[in-house]
Amino acid sequence: MIQKYIISGAPGTGKTTIINALKKKDHYCAEEISRELIAEQISIGGNILPWKDQIAFENKIAHRRYQQYLNSPENCISFFDRSSIDCIAYLNNNKLESTSQINQIIK
Repeated sequence: MIQKYIISGAPGTGKTTIINALKKKDHYCAEEISRELIAEQISIGGNILPWKDQIAFENKIAHRRYQQYLNSPENCISFFDRSSIDCIAYLNNNKLESTSQINQIIK
């Protein structure tokens, strides 16, 4: 039986702390990747940033999170720091529509 769990919630509520505690118990945990993409974009002077182009940012994040899911092991319990569904929540919070790319990933 495949067991994959998403840790989701508002910023600063302890998701990463939970993920780090699970890692210490040797569980497979997929990292939050928003920080990684932001750092990449800042380092290259890119525009795929939530404060510059949120739609492009959420599309990229949804794709990377989906890749995390696909690349996670199937023989152990896996935990994920957020999911592609969070992208829709962030877009909706800013009165933006989800994209066809994100909707397709979530299906």
